[in-house]
Amino acid sequence: SYLKHEGYIYKHFSRLPENFGYYWGYIEHISHRCVQDRYHMSEIAYAFARGEAESPLTPQSYRMVDGYLRTVGAFTVVVTCEPDLLAKRFETHRHADEMYQLEAIQRANEVFVEMATSEQFCVGRYYYPSVDVDAHIHLTEEKPWLDDNDLTNVLKAYQQRTA
Repeated sequence: SYLKHEGYIYKHFSRLPENFGYYWGYIEHISHRCVQDRYHMSEIAYAFARGEAESPLTPQSYRMVDGYLRTVGAFTVVVTCEPDLLAKRFETHRHADEMYQLEAIQRANEVFVEMATSEQFCVGRYYYPSVDVDAHIHLTEEKPWLDDNDLTNVLKAYQQRTA
């Protein structure tokens, strides 16, 4: 893949392990030259999508995880999608083991949009500070998929910031 060719590794938590520590569990997986798909942001977005009053990841822990990511040079990219395109893609590319139904995925997408465009966002009874989003890519009917330009631009921006 493109990332591996450039010397990066890719990590994604499909499901958090049982008894996952919502601070140390994230901290122990942070490393240099690693792409961590949605990482701690997903917990907040999907807690909202599940209709939970609050996430096990408190605003304080969220800020500390984000701060630690910054100390190792994290570059935060948020990819969001228009609701109609998300519905079309869900119906076309759905897998039998999909964790969430379309409505929950759309609610999580709303939170990701808010994370990428607001200074703070509310989930349940907590207000969370938005992380320093370095790049926000919003997919539309006209541009329904990430392309090589997106990846090249993100990588260049990251390399410029760390130079």
